[in-house]
Amino acid sequence: AEKQQCVSTLEGIAIAKDELTQLRSTVARPKKIELECWDTRESELDEEEQQTKGALQAIDAALEILGGSCDDAQQQLHEAQETIKKLKQQLTKMEKENAALHRAREKVEGKVVPAVVKPTSIAPVAVSQESEPKAQRAQMPVLQRAVRLCDEVCTTGVIPVPEKVSKAEDRAGFEKTT
Repeated sequence: AEKQQCVSTLEGIAIAKDELTQLRSTVARPKKIELECWDTRESELDEEEQQTKGALQAIDAALEILGGSCDDAQQQLHEAQETIKKLKQQLTKMEKENAALHRAREKVEGKVVPAVVKPTSIAPVAVSQESEPKAQRAQMPVLQRAVRLCDEVCTTGVIPVPEKVSKAEDRAGFEKTT
């Protein structure tokens, strides 16, 4: 419907231009005012013709896209997405390079350059020694036996024959000391 309207408008413009041309050729000695009027009318018709042709081209382009197959539209969508992806990668790369240049410039100028923290990095957590409780820690049962053995050797000077202690007894000893 829109296309048909543009085509009929273009036909009307062509007819008006023909009439204007015939009018110019029939008048033998036109006056200056008539010439200016005809020139103005001709420029208006030319401008209207250009606008109508532009609208007709836009309509034709839209009809071509709509008239195309779904596969064509999918292909164009895929190409557009790929282009967007590449442009985003280029932008990210340019931003990194810009930040590196900025840091280098700051370094040259002698300014303090803040450390760069990557978004995927894991920052260490500093724990001060004072935050831990000063409570006596439980000793492991094997260590307790070694301490008892050392004490016995130091006091008596005799190395005792080691006893065989089961794990359950060892655990029980551990629970008593804690």
